[in-house]
Amino acid sequence: MGNIKLDISGARSVIASMKVKRDNIEDYYGEMATVVASLTADGYMEGEAAEGYVTEFTDKMNPTIDEVLAVIDACITQIETLVNDIWEVEKNLFSNVFV
Repeated sequence: MGNIKLDISGARSVIASMKVKRDNIEDYYGEMATVVASLTADGYMEGEAAEGYVTEFTDKMNPTIDEVLAVIDACITQIETLVNDIWEVEKNLFSNVFV
């Protein structure tokens, strides 16, 4: 079995940063979708082609953004689980050694 060296504090900092960046991606996409929708909603573009552009953007981007966010969430969950599991092992180890 391989060894693992873990800076728990550093890993938790990375997790927190990943969560912020993940939320930023979601926020930026929401802003972009609003801007694209405003092309037709605010009358900057009209007609079938304009509606098609907005629909195409939404249809192509929604699944992509959802997939990206799901991958980020999975990574965060895996790292959190690893950190928490190792923390528990260390805590139990030290509590048994210093009884």
